[in-house]
Amino acid sequence: APACRSDAERCVAALTAGAGWGLHFMIQQAFWHNMPLAFATAIREQYISINREFQSVLYWWTPDETFVLQKGMPLVFPP
Repeated sequence: APACRSDAERCVAALTAGAGWGLHFMIQQAFWHNMPLAFATAIREQYISINREFQSVLYWWTPDETFVLQKGMPLVFPP
């Protein structure tokens, strides 16, 4: 995202799995809302372990229980 390029120390990792589930939506939101996010994808096993370790921004869905113990909060954008 452009906000991340201008100040790399402010960047927050945003991780998704597989072929980039939800990635195109996340990139658009980061751009239009000037969010300093650095995007990456990982295979499922690495996606889970990386997100548990670093508590990064992630693409997650319910009713999957993989990250329930991390007590994540939804990121809701204005309409």
